[in-house]
Amino acid sequence: MFSTATCCLFFLLSVFKTYVCLDLSIEEETMCDILDATDIGSLSGLTGWTCTPDGRPTDDFCQWTGVFCSSGHISSLDLSFNRLNGLASGTIPVTIGHLTYLTNLNFEAANMMGNLPNSIGNLVSLKELRLSNNAFTSTLPLSMRELVNLNILLVCRNQLTGCIPDIFDNMYALHTLSITSNAFRCALPSSTWSLTSLTVFEASSNQLTGTLPSSLAQLKKLIHLDISFNSFSGRMPAVIGELTSLSAFLFASNHISGSLPESLGHMQSLVILEGPNNHLTGSIPFSTADQSLLQSSKMSDNMLNGFLTTHSFAHRGRLPKRRHLQNCPETTN
Repeated sequence: MFSTATCCLFFLLSVFKTYVCLDLSIEEETMCDILDATDIGSLSGLTGWTCTPDGRPTDDFCQWTGVFCSSGHISSLDLSFNRLNGLASGTIPVTIGHLTYLTNLNFEAANMMGNLPNSIGNLVSLKELRLSNNAFTSTLPLSMRELVNLNILLVCRNQLTGCIPDIFDNMYALHTLSITSNAFRCALPSSTWSLTSLTVFEASSNQLTGTLPSSLAQLKKLIHLDISFNSFSGRMPAVIGELTSLSAFLFASNHISGSLPESLGHMQSLVILEGPNNHLTGSIPFSTADQSLLQSSKMSDNMLNGFLTTHSFAHRGRLPKRRHLQNCPETTN
């Protein structure tokens, strides 16, 4: 006779086996849902990406092009333009939320469209979410606030609209954020300014409003900040000078007014300062002109006295390569 302990062990192993099998079955169904929601299967040169009529992969999905597995589960899904090698198109199925082992999801330039499903918030292990250069619509789902392990979030060059929900509260590891070239409006959520690991923030070419808050000073690691071509207004906060790691600050074509704060002189790492077409008045602080690294300053179409020009820095050598839109270049499939 089996002891009680042995019976319990067999029971637990049986439950675990059932759970694992169920887990893999859900992943299989999800991969076939992605196949159905896109034209991936119509592309040539792909490995795998075929399913049976009842929605099961015909072979091991871990061997499919763009699919990477760890311990038998899908950990990375890369269907970006380099992987697709064609003109596939489609939507993200709701069942994407079942791929809970995913750490990397890359749909860059994949001709995707439609809304981002709320179920994307179930992907709590995600570290990189790359959705740029597509035709996604609506706005970012509030459920994305659950993606607390994100390091990189790229949703630039889509057709996303509306107000960005307050999703950044607990994204303490996020270091790269690009929402450039959409139609986002309203003020940025307050949690944006609590992203203390942020090094790159690109938000240009939207319809964002509001002012730059003093809480901006919390972004001590920020290197690249681009809020150009929006409708930000009000005065530039004096705390901008506390961003001593900032090398590029671009705020062209907004409604920022008043004088530039003297604290700009504290930004010893600044290489590019561009804020043309605003409502700035007064003089650029003398300390700014004395910056040892500053190589480009474009401040035309303001009401400034003695504004700096690129020519002023000709003796400092070749201008640095722009980081502007480096996370979201224009692409064609």
